[in-house]
Amino acid sequence: MSTEYLVYAILSIGFFTGYMALVNLFRSDQFRKRVKTVAGGVLESESDGSADGFADFCDKLASRFPMPEDKRKKLSQQLAYAGIQTPHAISYIIFYNRIIQPVLLAVALYLWFRIFTVADLSNFGKIQNIFISVMLYIAARSGVDMYIKRRRKQRQRILLRYFPEVLDLLLVCIESGLGLDAALARASRELDVMHPVIVAELDRTRLELTLLSDRVQALQNLADRTEIVAFKALVAALIQTERFGTSLVDTLRVLAEDQRVTRLLETENRVARIPALITIPLILCILPSFMIILVGPPLISVIDGGGLQLNAPSPQERAKAAAEKRKKAAEEAKKKSSE
Repeated sequence: MSTEYLVYAILSIGFFTGYMALVNLFRSDQFRKRVKTVAGGVLESESDGSADGFADFCDKLASRFPMPEDKRKKLSQQLAYAGIQTPHAISYIIFYNRIIQPVLLAVALYLWFRIFTVADLSNFGKIQNIFISVMLYIAARSGVDMYIKRRRKQRQRILLRYFPEVLDLLLVCIESGLGLDAALARASRELDVMHPVIVAELDRTRLELTLLSDRVQALQNLADRTEIVAFKALVAALIQTERFGTSLVDTLRVLAEDQRVTRLLETENRVARIPALITIPLILCILPSFMIILVGPPLISVIDGGGLQLNAPSPQERAKAAAEKRKKAAEEAKKKSSE
């Protein structure tokens, strides 16, 4: 019993540590907030927010276990695609791989070892240990990759869904006479509540246009962070305008119309897939119930009537059986009358 409590304690510590790592992973950066407010025209007197103790510990651990530069660059790109812009994200991942992952693997190995060593372990306990050990192994080996891929797909789906509205709003702002920076700022204010993911990208692009000396590179960073064809087309149009001074209104109008048509076609494609997708629940859920309703009452009547008679007698045999039955009845009646 003491070993089970020890395992549960180690599991609790591991999950709590992983949870705290994820919380710190998505904690907002105070310096990024300050730069945002300064670029917006509101100066802050607060000092730059320093990293907390856990972030310092993860940074020191990352310095002791340096990651190769090519792998670090690839991981930073994957984090950017997933929308994770925390400066300590790579340190948190190194902390997970160096500390949390060995703990989870050790616990999974211990649970798997108990299946073969503990003699009085019930079948339910064995199944429970196998399930927990497999889940811990998956979380240790592929937990970070699975989470980043899920965040990346979810973010790309949101960006594609609301991108036409952003284009329409930018088109209206530019047609009204605003510049690119002012149009991005106005679009960020208007869409701050409804579409925070797109607003974060537009706001970061606006800050980079303000702070960086190369405006083309600031626009190119938007395409590199999103990895979406629609955003790459928008960035190409904006770069062309910055370099050659071409009209941005016509380009945005064509892009907005194209994105609306693309979203309409995607919706029609999803609607056309409904008959094929509904076949499986129709066969598994609706058809059995329908067959029970149709076949159930006749089947109950047949069972109450004695069941099905596959070798039914001919009419002559039935008549002969009935005559024998009447003869036996007459004999029994005659015997009773004689008595």
